[in-house]
Amino acid sequence: MLTGSETAALELVRSSLAKLARRSDAGDLARSRRILFASLYRQSLSKPLVSDPSTEAETRTRPLHELNEPGRSALTLLGMRLFDGEDLAGLLGESLPSLAKSLEEARRRVVLEPKP
Repeated sequence: MLTGSETAALELVRSSLAKLARRSDAGDLARSRRILFASLYRQSLSKPLVSDPSTEAETRTRPLHELNEPGRSALTLLGMRLFDGEDLAGLLGESLPSLAKSLEEARRRVVLEPKP
């Protein structure tokens, strides 16, 4: 979702999973999840954002693609309900107050309209 391209997203996930598999310090599931998402996040920042508005899914998620970081990732990951606030802040390299401010700004800028 963060790349705006299915091909780029698949490659990003494959690369991050391969890196996670090579780590000897992954530990338990919660730590492995944090490592995986931190890797996905860092790698996605180096990829160009390409969105294909020809698909309904891309059209509906376009407002997310237009957000700045870390608001875009914070809002996306918060919606997945995989991390608590402290873990999410750590993943994104933000303090809790800074993360709260980024989320507030992102929520204000994004209006996802329900499908008619």
